[in-house]
This record gives sequence, C-alpha cells and structure tokens, in this order.
Amino acid sequence: MAKSASSGVERLVQAWEAEVPGLDAAPARLTGPLMGLAAALVSRRERVLAGHGLDQPGLETLGALLAAGPPHSLTAGELTRHCRITPGATTQRVRTLETLGLVQRIRSEPDRRVVHVRLTAAGRARASEALTAGLSADEGSLELLSAPDRASLVRILGHWWQSLERAAAAPFPLAASSP
Repeated sequence: MAKSASSGVERLVQAWEAEVPGLDAAPARLTGPLMGLAAALVSRRERVLAGHGLDQPGLETLGALLAAGPPHSLTAGELTRHCRITPGATTQRVRTLETLGLVQRIRSEPDRRVVHVRLTAAGRARASEALTAGLSADEGSLELLSAPDRASLVRILGHWWQSLERAAAAPFPLAASSP
C-alpha cells in the first residue's frame, strides 16, 4: 500500500477500518486530501477576493459575463445555467453586484420578461483585477508541482469530473449498481 500524502488521513482510515468490521475506507485516502486541498484553496481565494470587494460567487458571475465577450451580457437564464445555480441564487448574485455598480439589468424589448445582465465598465475592471489576483494566488499554490504533475492532474481530474457529470446526468445513476 502506498503511503498517503497525509498521515492524519491514513491514521483516520486505519482507525475507521479497525472500528467498523468490513469497512473499506480506502476512498478517504484520496477524497480526504482532495477535500483538504479544496478547503485550503477556497480559503486562500476568499482572502484574495475580499481585497477586491468580491466573494467567489461574485467573481464567478462577473467571470461568466466577461467570458461571454462583448457586450459582456447574458440573459438571467444563461447566467443560471453557466454558473450551475438556481434562478433564486442568480437573482441574489445579480442584486448584490448591481448594488455595487458592477452589473446592470436590462429588460428586453418588446418582451420585458427576459432580463439581460451586463457588466458595467466598473464590473469589467473589477472582474479583470480579481481574476488576475485570484489566478496569481492559484499559481502560488500550484508552483510546488512540476509541469508533468500539473498536466497529469489536469488530465485525471478532468476525466473524473466529466465521468461524475455524465453519471449525474444519466437517469437513475445509482440504479446500475442495484440488482
């Protein structure tokens, strides 16, 4: 058995397996460090974004609008799908960013039910600054890895994520494991 990256996780896995007969806690050797890394990355990102008056959901929303290209506008529905959130969460994000002067809501003519969310000039500037700072912080976290290790992680994690998304989209994804 390969030594775990985290001796704390390894001790926990061994303790669980000793306490629960038949338990295979091996997945925690991978998911434990991943969750720890995710928490550390999120914490670091939150500190950086706070310096720009944003949080991760705000940056995600501004980033989606920026990525849409000129005129940096999406309908509320497109923004909801892009950010993979509920319509209510989209409304809340947009309201917060609108209060900060970073986005504006524009109702379509003649059907005023369709709402477009557009970056303001201040929103574009803030998105650019925050993305630059956030990615610089990410680079600081990743610089400990070699280029081949980074490439391997991109490939492996990308494949895993796509597999999980396909499984989640399939009807009754857990049914396949049932008799």
